[in-house]
Amino acid sequence: MSNQTDQDKVQTNQAVSKAVVITFLVMIISTLCFWYYHDIITWFPSHIHAWTQSDRLALAYGFLENGFDFFTPRTYNLYTADGITGVDFPIHEYLVAILMKIFGTNEPFIFRAYTLGYSLVGYAFLYLLARKITGRDIVAAVVVLFAFTAPILTYYQAGFIPSSTSLASSFIGFYFFFRFREGQKYVHLYWAIGLLTLAVLPRASVNIVLFAVLLVEVIRWWKDRKIDKKALVAFVIAYAIIAASLMYKNHLSSEYGTRFLASLMPASDVTHLMDILKESWSRWQLQLLTKYHWLLLGISGIASGIALLKGKLKTLDKEVLLISLLLFGGSVIFFLALARQLIAHEYYFMDSLYPAIILLLIPGLGIIGNSSGLGKVIWPLIFGGLLIGAAIDSKAVQDEKYAQTEWDRGEVTRKNFTGSDIFLDGLGIPRDAKILVFEAYSTNAPLLLMGRRGYTILNSREENIKRALQLDYDYIVVQDAYFPSDLIYQAPWIVYAFHRIGGNGRISIYTYHKDRVPGMPYPVQRSIPGLLGLNIPEFQKRLVLTEDSVTNKIVSDSSTFSMIDVTHRMTREMEFGGALVVPLAELNGADRLLIDLSFDNSGSEELRDVEPEFDVVLSIESPSGQKQYYKSFRVKRRNSNVAFYGYTCLFDIPYFEENDLTLKCYIWNRFKQELEINALDFKAYKSKYVFN
Repeated sequence: MSNQTDQDKVQTNQAVSKAVVITFLVMIISTLCFWYYHDIITWFPSHIHAWTQSDRLALAYGFLENGFDFFTPRTYNLYTADGITGVDFPIHEYLVAILMKIFGTNEPFIFRAYTLGYSLVGYAFLYLLARKITGRDIVAAVVVLFAFTAPILTYYQAGFIPSSTSLASSFIGFYFFFRFREGQKYVHLYWAIGLLTLAVLPRASVNIVLFAVLLVEVIRWWKDRKIDKKALVAFVIAYAIIAASLMYKNHLSSEYGTRFLASLMPASDVTHLMDILKESWSRWQLQLLTKYHWLLLGISGIASGIALLKGKLKTLDKEVLLISLLLFGGSVIFFLALARQLIAHEYYFMDSLYPAIILLLIPGLGIIGNSSGLGKVIWPLIFGGLLIGAAIDSKAVQDEKYAQTEWDRGEVTRKNFTGSDIFLDGLGIPRDAKILVFEAYSTNAPLLLMGRRGYTILNSREENIKRALQLDYDYIVVQDAYFPSDLIYQAPWIVYAFHRIGGNGRISIYTYHKDRVPGMPYPVQRSIPGLLGLNIPEFQKRLVLTEDSVTNKIVSDSSTFSMIDVTHRMTREMEFGGALVVPLAELNGADRLLIDLSFDNSGSEELRDVEPEFDVVLSIESPSGQKQYYKSFRVKRRNSNVAFYGYTCLFDIPYFEENDLTLKCYIWNRFKQELEINALDFKAYKSKYVFN
């Protein structure tokens, strides 16, 4: 009776301990979710890889609008026939569309909440997996928090890319696979293979995971000298489904086209590969894992290594490490096949390295977690401290990824097009009108925000502009900020051919009249303000550019734009030139600054073969010299056959309460080239639009 009572007490204590750990884990995860996602959970795809994420949102919208026809996935981009596109099995986008239908809204919140919810289910099974392997609830909680706070996972597990949901499916599949390995119940194997297949279908690269499990089973068959026919049939069915899905994707790509990656992108040679490897490690090492994660992983790895050398690893631990090793091997092959992608697309690590790292972590933590004596008290404190540091560092990475940067034109584009659907409605542009967007910086984001299908031009070279203008569209939309510097600079003749029908200060809508293109190669520059909806300037100045002056001096207020006789020669040693320095108050509340300049490389023999490349910079500074605002445009030679260039760029001037700020605008010869600047004119305008 006494033994039975003691056993009951042990079981009761274990149950209480388990309940306490799970309760605290749920509380911590809930707190982290609020901390990480309380503001971004409702956001349209933004910042890092918003392009790819908005493509996924477009697929969900496509299902919502095509009557939930799963077999004709489409986006808003009409470069593929009717927007239909070849894409890996879009089951998650389809389910998101169903949820949008149920809740009566297509807000991005639905997609983000779905991905986060699915990821949390995956973490629940990761907890069960780690507990099964280690026998310790607190170790399982550490494993889950390790994964949840890994910066790349933290960023994407409330986003739109299916790598997050595939990783969650992998966790669930691993749990059932190790249940099969422990109890040899085939229902568990079938669940494992089914869920791992579900992980592979939307992300073909996750085949690394399914194939690793297959290899483990093949090793078992080899040891048993017998093929497990039930398991073999299950794997054959899984790969038949995957093959059928890939064939159908290729059929759609061939029939309609695709806007998704459809080919491998290896390095060109060994030197290129090593450069990519070095750059990738430098860029991603502390986003893949924080320094606290790396330390925790190192401690776990040492514990596993010592146990392995002493022959004290359990069979289940060995199998976990074997799969981890196979996954690392698959990751190497994956890296070789897609090296050029990995340098800029960190989310591929979710398909490859993360499953290997997380499985590698578990056995070592289990060994440490089962220590006795003083170690039983110390190790939870150490791991807790490391996880707190990891969570804080991960938040810092999230803040960095969501930070507004001057170079992030994709985020600028999102802001410029936000609310454009209602604005176009107000102009009487129907929802079924086809829109041609220049300087779109994404294949779908501007179209989604306008609520209209169409075409996006990502690189506005003159030949691309000419081809785009032959497409079947109704209206042209261009962001004001990039219209003069990117579009007119590449194709000056469009000033005559575009007719502005409206704008909201961020974007302008045009129609194209090809019969208005004149024979002259360059437009008069005074027509550019009209195409931007700008009227009478509040401020205008011209600089006399001299050989010996970097700061230069301001002269007449002339409204004419005839070229001045003085040419400003910038040598390689001159880093800055052509500077306008005025109190911000002198602009009389203007919020737009239009800068016209002309430059050439034909004035002297040594400049004729030079490719001019420099920055036009706007900076607003406090009396102490601290930058309150900074933006620049990169100027490159447009055509090798043309020596003389006119260039115009438009800066937005933000509003400041302070009245002692200074506006500076100048040429930055950052690449130390020989330049000849012929003219610099500044006009500041006050727009009728007010933005937050």
